[in-house]
Amino acid sequence: NTDSRASSVWQRGAEIEKREVDRLGSRYQGSGTRLISAAEGQVGFEALSTGNGLQSSCAHEIISLNPFLPSYANRAGNMERKLRDAIAGMPEAGEQLSVGSQTVIWRVGKRELIVVIPENTTDASMRELESVRKELTTADLSLTIVRGYGAYAQSMTDAPQRETASPTQEEP
Repeated sequence: NTDSRASSVWQRGAEIEKREVDRLGSRYQGSGTRLISAAEGQVGFEALSTGNGLQSSCAHEIISLNPFLPSYANRAGNMERKLRDAIAGMPEAGEQLSVGSQTVIWRVGKRELIVVIPENTTDASMRELESVRKELTTADLSLTIVRGYGAYAQSMTDAPQRETASPTQEEP
């Protein structure tokens, strides 16, 4: 059933985003930086990290990308388009926003796009993603590639083969 498969893929993506927000919280633990999760349905970012009482923040957007999908594997440049679209949907540096029902307005100082890919992503796809990461990284935007959350079968009719709790992060 196509609807149940689409629902399953969406739920998996939502779970990955939740886990990555939890990892962000761990990254900032003890640093004086506070992580605020975005409200459900908030578009453009999953979380804001804020410094010691400053009204400046980093907007973190998390996407999962499966390079084995025919739309990426068979068409050069589609992964780059996907990342550019995700960046275009993020708040701009300098933009002011609030999170959920909070009355505090935060100014976006930096942005981070976290791209989650399967553990068994091919070397060719990694080279393409790394090239795009270098091209799109700016003073106010960083791209972080995270390999994890299972290996995908190369056949798109198969579900992920396994799930892991510890992704690896490709640092810029």
